[in-house]
Amino acid sequence: LVSNAALATVGGFWADDLDFERRRININCCSPFGLTYHFGALMKARRRGGIVLMSSGTGLIGSPYYTHYGATRAYNIILAEGLWYELKPDNVHVLACMAGLTSSPGAAEALEVARARGSLINTPEENVEEAVLYLGKRPSMQVGAPNRRMMFVVTRLLPRPLGIREIGKHALNNFLDGVRP
Repeated sequence: LVSNAALATVGGFWADDLDFERRRININCCSPFGLTYHFGALMKARRRGGIVLMSSGTGLIGSPYYTHYGATRAYNIILAEGLWYELKPDNVHVLACMAGLTSSPGAAEALEVARARGSLINTPEENVEEAVLYLGKRPSMQVGAPNRRMMFVVTRLLPRPLGIREIGKHALNNFLDGVRP
């Protein structure tokens, strides 16, 4: 099972209405939960399988201007990491795969802006290649060495308030033309 769908936006917390944010929870949290609950039970019963829950580094630290999106991604990380241990005796491998910016049709416009500003953009193939390497070996992983380095700095080396500030500055500079919503 690869749960890959997500509803992602960049902007202020109140940029979208409540119905949109409820839809985000349904797509980003309820769907992976339901799929994992259903198919994970079948895999557990047959004593083999694999589950990859796609997520994001925004789920590792407070991420201004990605706030609600990041909260939904944190849900998937925690779900996958817990199940990684719980299902290990049943030979069911679980992985939270934290992809960075990924080239996809739904994100084409935002990616053009990010690419022009020098952001690293992964291909879906790169995400798959790395996820396959780590499935069964680790509970979670960040795709791409530059993304791993950046998230290491903001989550482990910087004091948490500074890490949060850096994520916010990245969103402002790369997606919001330096203007706070």
